[in-house]
Amino acid sequence: MKRLPAVTSTNTEAARLIKENRAPEGTVILADFQTHGRGQQGNQWQSNKGENILLSLILYPGFLKAIDQFYLSMAISNAVAGFLLNHTSLVKIKWPNDIIIGRKKVAGILIENTLSGPFVSTTVAGTGININQDRFSAKLPNPTSLKLETNTPFNLDEVFTALCASLNQYVNMLYNQELVELKTTYLNYLFGLNEWKIYVDSAGRFEGCIVDVTSSGMLMVKHRNGAISNYGFKEIAFII
Repeated sequence: MKRLPAVTSTNTEAARLIKENRAPEGTVILADFQTHGRGQQGNQWQSNKGENILLSLILYPGFLKAIDQFYLSMAISNAVAGFLLNHTSLVKIKWPNDIIIGRKKVAGILIENTLSGPFVSTTVAGTGININQDRFSAKLPNPTSLKLETNTPFNLDEVFTALCASLNQYVNMLYNQELVELKTTYLNYLFGLNEWKIYVDSAGRFEGCIVDVTSSGMLMVKHRNGAISNYGFKEIAFII
């Protein structure tokens, strides 16, 4: 484990360690603060210094086919959700890998893979979890933290230890290729599964029902006419 008081982003630091000296598998980069924290699609992850968990995990899952790389996201999402459920209820995964409590975002995950032919070569799995922060920028949509949800402050060292145990559990499932179990858990945690809700895609608003997620991460949504459409990230948005 490498702990830093400040870093541009833990994912960037992890990628540097892989490139420079192929850091050992399982290396965790933990930071108290990120100057340029990154989220999905170039979004910024904002976090107050010393109040939350900001970490990245280095993996070398060379056995995993590129077409199945979403199982990595499932494993990390399951680990974060499972850890949070030990402290509060109403925890769900909002596809593809935001973690919410109720309808408020408590954690984000950024998985960055490099490929070697048809297989995954390296993985940097980053997560930011709001633990003790209780004030957020007005620009953030519906943020929350574990402290806000439980009215309890948390010891970050204890949180880190518990989170690592959860990550170890689900990463081991991935490496043991327990893919059915990983997906079953992910679907159990998935917000909106088998529930009719309002979405919007390139054709406009519609009523749909999430029925599954493919191994490559596409969201499968049933329309009222029975047709099922597959969506990639940013191709569909939840409205109500």
